[in-house]
Amino acid sequence: MKKFLRILLGTFLVFIVLSGIAFMVIFHSPYTQLKDLWVTTAMQTMNHKYLAHWFVSDEEIDMIMNRNKVVVPTERVDLSNINISSPSEYDSLSDTDNEDEMTYSHDNTIEKIDIKGDGYQGKLLIVHDPSKVFVGVSDQLGDMGQKLLDMTKSYKVIGGVNAGGFSDPNGHGNGGQAYGLTISEGKYLGVPTDSKIDLVGFTKDNKLVIGSYSLEEIKEMEVRDAVSFSPPLIINGQPTQIIGDGGWGIQPRTAIGQRRDGAILLIVIDGRQISSVGVTIKKLQDIMIEYGAENATNLDGGSSTTMVYKDEIINKPCSSAGPRYLPNSFLIRDISDGKTPKDTLLTTKSNK
Repeated sequence: MKKFLRILLGTFLVFIVLSGIAFMVIFHSPYTQLKDLWVTTAMQTMNHKYLAHWFVSDEEIDMIMNRNKVVVPTERVDLSNINISSPSEYDSLSDTDNEDEMTYSHDNTIEKIDIKGDGYQGKLLIVHDPSKVFVGVSDQLGDMGQKLLDMTKSYKVIGGVNAGGFSDPNGHGNGGQAYGLTISEGKYLGVPTDSKIDLVGFTKDNKLVIGSYSLEEIKEMEVRDAVSFSPPLIINGQPTQIIGDGGWGIQPRTAIGQRRDGAILLIVIDGRQISSVGVTIKKLQDIMIEYGAENATNLDGGSSTTMVYKDEIINKPCSSAGPRYLPNSFLIRDISDGKTPKDTLLTTKSNK
């Protein structure tokens, strides 16, 4: 028993020493990046902002957040850049050299890709037919959210990811109250009074629109499905300007994008785990660029980050209580021709 207590005490002392060293390195190093990353990561959590305030003054936190940010782009998405009917430069991923089959594959397949990088891992679904992606909502929207797996079963779809944010006071929200705008299959289920709305949505001709728009502009564009979230990562093939780490720290991430050929990119990156700590908003942008996004934006992340495919949660949500209750999601209708979606294992080149 005494030997066990000595080992336990020794382990505790080693932990204290290492923690002290880590504290000195992070908060007293001449390199400000470590401190900035600590603060921005803590400040972007719902319930752990105290981890920044314990060690850094409010004034310094404000300075750090101001020097790490995403510059909101003023450029609007140019929908004419998206040519859904054209053959894709990515058709080389197809298993056939037949031109007709390549185009058919481009229109009707879903690819599941494992993403692995330095300190993180995640999943990417490439949906070649953008008309199959739409916004699903909780069956008790306004009162209670719904777990993503249950939502996919309710809609009888092949998969999906979490989408917009929601009211979550002290981390105890039930996912029933979505932030901002919600449009599901042409129905306006939540309309904010703001003059400008952070839009992530699809027009009736299946083109992804992201950015800040008025409600009148959204109606003029005939947006069929949408949620509210930000910041944009890529507009018209150009990366959004990110200063420092972007001010969003390292977190689990969810994002959506569209290639010039119309294919939709749905991505989740796991975080807050030994196997995957998460990524900065800049790294998320890099991954989207790697997979050819013409337009892309960040979605709700953190404990909400979840991806379902074929009636299974295929990533590792970080919440200790399990997958969260959500107000909405981006869902994928099952392919109508009976072909089996192909699963592909790739690693992003940007991490090599």
